[in-house]
Amino acid sequence: MVGNVFRSDIKQFQANEDGEFHKLEPYLNKHGILFRYSCPTTAQQNGVAERKNRHVAEKLRCLLFQSQMPHVFWSRSPQRAYSPIPNTSPPPTPVFSIPSAPTHAMVTRSRNGITKPKKLTSFTASVTTSPSLHTPTCYTEAIKIPYWQQAMAKEYNVLTQQHLGSCTT
Repeated sequence: MVGNVFRSDIKQFQANEDGEFHKLEPYLNKHGILFRYSCPTTAQQNGVAERKNRHVAEKLRCLLFQSQMPHVFWSRSPQRAYSPIPNTSPPPTPVFSIPSAPTHAMVTRSRNGITKPKKLTSFTASVTTSPSLHTPTCYTEAIKIPYWQQAMAKEYNVLTQQHLGSCTT
């Protein structure tokens, strides 16, 4: 039938390993047709034919629905319907040649005037303490230091201006 419709012979037949076509293998071998299994879990190989079959079936259902033909005749329609699907593939990816020699000079940090930071050879550090950096731990210590007296007065003025707190003496 394929030879009559397409005026061509089948050279190869590819199917997945689900078992639907295992009984067909001896017949294909007898007629010189190469029977191949697609690789498992590769939708790229299995999907093309399945998508085309689904496309034909969906197209047929749409046509039958829009024709408003009685459902009694729907079972005979798929046998009579034939719509060739063009077997087109995307254009091949162009291959660009890679030049063997560099086309421009490499831009380096030294050409741009950027240098690496100098490495420190001495890892010694000194710690100095200043009496002015001492943080008092109680009010009696803080009231003796003029810096802390000013800080307390400033904070007290802000609190009284905003009426946020009350102080007791």
